Amino acid sequence: MKQDKLNEALSAFKKANAIDSNDTVSLCMIGFVLEKMGKSEEALKCYSRALKMSPGDELASRLLSQVQLDQ
Repeated sequence: MKQDKLNEALSAFKKANAIDSNDTVSLCMIGFVLEKMGKSEEALKCYSRALKMSPGDELASRLLSQVQLDQ
């Protein structure tokens, strides 16, 4: 992601999430990359899903709030 290879980053985070579908960090990172790609609605879905899985997830809460503020 630091090299601005968003498609590769998205693929890597999706693979990580496929290995452990309960991992909210990989789900949030999928959302973060989607957001960087201009797909805010898809990002919101990822963050919301992460919060449903783990209601106190600080990363998901912060990212969700940021997207909502930017809209």
